[in-house]
Amino acid sequence: MPWFSARGYHCHAVSLRGHGESEGAERLRSTRIRDFMSDIRRVGDELGSPVVIAHSLGALALRLLLEDWRPAAAILLCPYMREANSRWLKELLPRHVGRVLGALMTGNPYLLVCNHAVARQLFFSKDMSEEQASQWTARLQNESFFTFMEMLRGLSSRPERVTTPMLVVSAEHDALFAPESHEVLARRYRADFRFLPDLAHDAMLDTRWEVAARCVFDWLDQRGL
Repeated sequence: MPWFSARGYHCHAVSLRGHGESEGAERLRSTRIRDFMSDIRRVGDELGSPVVIAHSLGALALRLLLEDWRPAAAILLCPYMREANSRWLKELLPRHVGRVLGALMTGNPYLLVCNHAVARQLFFSKDMSEEQASQWTARLQNESFFTFMEMLRGLSSRPERVTTPMLVVSAEHDALFAPESHEVLARRYRADFRFLPDLAHDAMLDTRWEVAARCVFDWLDQRGL
């Protein structure tokens, strides 16, 4: 945010219900994707017609919300999409079956990422320092089990209803979602697509985060936003 603020943008961060210090932690388990969509829209409407940048699960909520809401622009950074799960299913799931079963049986998705080594592999580049990676993984928290199940089951979408200018950004070393699937998503929504070499899933926190920031800035600049 300071990077974009220094370039003239008024920046605001949305803290979804049940996350960080926001209200709703006691109800997080039963929170649905539509609740997160409501949080994004409420803040967006207060701001007027914002450019909305969303990551992973947040990008899924934003994509669904755009069917009935039109901000100035939408940027989906390493967005969740069930059909893009191939990397995780093929490369990580076989080694972490116990964690997945535990998360499903206890209704606790945090079990998937509570191990530092696993979280580091999922979210960050290999050249990130151990100290920096530990700082980020220590801030991970539980997620809504109901939303987790909605994501696994799949959510219907209507791309033809989306008219907001959209950019889909994918990272080369995203351990969760394959870039080629993100490119398909961009075509489905008639959106622009950008590929970030040498970045991982949490591109906005990664060692080369400024590459991601510059990618978004250049796209906005080209559109006069």
